[in-house]
Amino acid sequence: MDLAQARAMTPRGHGVVHEPARLRRDAGSLRSLAAWALRFSPTVMPVMTEIARGNGGRQAVQTDYGLAMDLTGMQRVHGDEGALLARVSRVFGRMGFAARVASASTLACAWAVARFGDAARAMVPAGGERAVMEPLAIDCLDPDLATLESLAAVGVTRVQHLLALSRSEIAARYPMGLLERLDRAVGRRQEPPLDGVRAFEPIVGEFVFEGPTDRFEALLAGAGVALDRLLDVLTRCQRAVRTVAVRIQRPQGPADLFEIPFARPSVHRAHIARMLWTRLERVDLSQPVDAVRLRAARTAGLRHVQAVASGPAGTWIDASQLGEQGPAELLDALVARLGRDRVLRARLCWSHLPERIVRFESVLDGGDASGEEGVDGDVYGGESTELASRLGAMDRPSILWFKPLATRAVALHPDGPVARIRFQGKDHGVIACIGPHRVSPEWWRWEPGGAGPVDRDYYRVQLDDGRWILACRTARGGESGWVVQGVWG
Repeated sequence: MDLAQARAMTPRGHGVVHEPARLRRDAGSLRSLAAWALRFSPTVMPVMTEIARGNGGRQAVQTDYGLAMDLTGMQRVHGDEGALLARVSRVFGRMGFAARVASASTLACAWAVARFGDAARAMVPAGGERAVMEPLAIDCLDPDLATLESLAAVGVTRVQHLLALSRSEIAARYPMGLLERLDRAVGRRQEPPLDGVRAFEPIVGEFVFEGPTDRFEALLAGAGVALDRLLDVLTRCQRAVRTVAVRIQRPQGPADLFEIPFARPSVHRAHIARMLWTRLERVDLSQPVDAVRLRAARTAGLRHVQAVASGPAGTWIDASQLGEQGPAELLDALVARLGRDRVLRARLCWSHLPERIVRFESVLDGGDASGEEGVDGDVYGGESTELASRLGAMDRPSILWFKPLATRAVALHPDGPVARIRFQGKDHGVIACIGPHRVSPEWWRWEPGGAGPVDRDYYRVQLDDGRWILACRTARGGESGWVVQGVWG
């Protein structure tokens, strides 16, 4: 449903929690879930498609998520097919997913029954595909919006209506893909094999001591061997590490678990070792340790660089020493010493309100293993030159206070220009005043039942000493309040 409809149905005093769609992140999560589901079948394929749905004459495109499993021969492992479906449904339900499960001799039929059938768990016997498909809505064949509207115009809303037409009429009036999906669903056409995910082996480097030790030098030496083994596996896999998960195993007592994040993917042993040594200094050695295990919790594709570069006068420069990783290594060192939430960066935001144009976040946030900058609401990655250029063209103060400074001002009339204003403890006369420029609040951030947002009137004011300031006036209940939000330096 639409967000506005959901808010209209929500009781007063309760908000609707919503997030922007992140399709690339969802695809990665679905693939990870498919790899986890390999315990049910050796062939599991993630399915993420856009399907058109008709609802009372209104069509919309929605993203569909699912897993396709090849259950051939799995009945003997799990007892029977019904027990396997019940187990799958129960396990995904415990994980918090509202899952609908169906099995059939064809993937198209199982997909249609799971999404458009009446039962949350269904088994279609071999040869019964046509009888099960007939009462389903025509949406189950995954037509595009144009085909869905064309079928609805002639009264074809269910599969049985489409089966009543001759194949020549369907082929002549509608795309060939519709007839092909129909044949696959009822078993007339052979389906392509599933392209299942491959089991992913964790990238691990481990060192086991010959006996428990409480010496810090031995711990560093063992961690160095484990790091070398980890980097060897990363090199073979052509991956760079984003986060290293460290496990310090003890013969008695719980193990020490912690993670070391990196601002940029790295395979530089010296840098990773410095970060690891810094963290190992905090390990309590009052109880001995017997093993060190390093796991690449997050990785990214290894970025290849030129080994050597031509320098002046025919000399050659080792490109690995040019310091490309310098800024990232500095940030990692600061995070290791000061903490993740104390090393921040500013990111531009899509907002018409001056105080929301910049958002501060950790330097380690905002990116994923694929290199795509994260999107959080109206916040975009720093790589977006379009966002920077559009916001840079706006007339914004060079110095902006996130907490506006309360002030007093005198206007010639309620909506007129400012005549005098108090700024930094001194009353100033006004040489020039541009405005008002009315800005409406971000209504979608307003919680129902609250005091409600108010409009703002912005003025660009030139003081008698030549400085320009950004003054704002808000009105609520007949009272006006003045603040200064920024100054042009």
